[in-house]
This record gives sequence, structure tokens and C-alpha cells, in this order.
Amino acid sequence: MTPSPRPHKWPCVCQECCEYSAAAFPLPLEIVQRTERLESSFMPKDEPSLEDIMRKLITTGCKESGLTEEEMRREMKLDRIETPAVTPTRDSRAAVKARGVPEIHLEHVYDVDPVDCDALQNVRAFLGEPRESILVLSGAVGIRKTGSACWALVHKPGRFITVADYVRLAAAPQADEDSRNRWRMVREGQVLILDDMGGEYVDNKGWAVQVLTGIIDFRYSNRLKTIVTTNLDEKEFRAAYQDRICDRINEIGRFHFVPGSTVRT
Repeated sequence: MTPSPRPHKWPCVCQECCEYSAAAFPLPLEIVQRTERLESSFMPKDEPSLEDIMRKLITTGCKESGLTEEEMRREMKLDRIETPAVTPTRDSRAAVKARGVPEIHLEHVYDVDPVDCDALQNVRAFLGEPRESILVLSGAVGIRKTGSACWALVHKPGRFITVADYVRLAAAPQADEDSRNRWRMVREGQVLILDDMGGEYVDNKGWAVQVLTGIIDFRYSNRLKTIVTTNLDEKEFRAAYQDRICDRINEIGRFHFVPGSTVRT
């Protein structure tokens, strides 16, 4: 006598199929169910696409080597694969000005295309690198450090403030509601530009260093983008702000020396 066909195609483990298996094979139903579920877990899955495989290789390679995706593509000889250029969106001039960007820098990075200098290239790379939270632009006066940093606020919300102004603001955050709100906006902005670190008044009690350590610590802990400009070289910077701030920069950021001399005439 020809046995009746299975209700559904194997490896279905519905109640009907399990009862069919229990009748066809002299095993307890519970064992049959467990066996069929185990067998179904070893069924071959859909093959991943080549795109999925390459994406996984690139992601793994970046994590292991510390290289950016662009650098990893060059290492894997994939840099010839063309990707559509992405043009960053710009906010209104009024919105950018309200972020504290000085008028002189608005004229150079908003009203016209900014000069493609070393500082600007590093700011662009920094904004696109999720693993970095702090960028220090060091170098001589007049080499477009501050203007290039302000370019970030043309495309991202945040605040621009000189270090001297921030130290004064932090000295009395409870003075009035406006001061408290401004202090919070500076501290918690998506992108913060701290301009001219090293140009602030240094008191004997180390108040300024404590204030700057506090803001760097807060933004370090919350993975918020911070761009610092300074005329100090790396050795002078470490001597002025000690290891705590410098170690934060080394861990999730970088200290970049911008070469060149002043372009101001």
C-alpha cells in the first residue's frame, strides 16, 4: 500500500507534518519535532550578494586596521569604483550667523567658495569621520584655521566661541537666564568651535584650565564634535593644558599642524 504524501514540503514542522512523521516513524512526537527543527536549522541559507560581501570586508578591515573607508578601498584596489558626489547642504546665512560665526568669516566661507587649503581639507575629513570627536588645528596666525573651522557651521548646527569668551561665560553661568541658555547651547551643540585656545587669560589658580578641561570632558563623554584652533605647537599645548585634555585628544581625535605662513595682506 502506498503511504499518503507528506502534507507540506520538508522541512516544514507544522502540527500536520509532525503528526505525519510520528505516524510514519515509530518515534515519540516530541523527539520527531525536535529532530525536524534541528535539521531545518542546518538548511542552506540564501547566498549573500557580492556587494554584501565586499561591504562586510571593508567594514571589518577598517575596524582592524584603523583606516578610513576611502583608505581601505585604496588598499583593496577598489578606489576606482565611482560613487556619486554628495554636496553638503547649506543652512541660511542668518542661521549660520546666529551660531556665532563672525561676519568676516561668513564673507569668506559662505558668500564665496572657501579656499581649498590644508585646514579646510582636515575639517571636511573630520566631519565625515564618525570615530573622531576632537580636532585641534595648530599653526601660525593667518593660515585660515578659524575660517576653515567656521565652514563646518555652514553645514552643521552648533556654536562658535573664542576660548576667552567661553571662560568668561562659564565663570557666571547662573547670572541670568540668557547666560545660562547660551552656556548650555555652547556646551551641548552638535559642533563646537573653540577659537584661539592659548589666547585666554591664565590665572594663578588654574581656573581657565579647569573650565576648558570640563568642556572637553563633557563633549568627549557625549561624542560631540569639537574643533579647536590654536597658535600653540603640540609641545606648548601639552605644557599649557596638561595630560588630561591631551589624552582625550589622542584617544578620540587628533592634533594637526597646519603648515604655512600668514596669507593676510
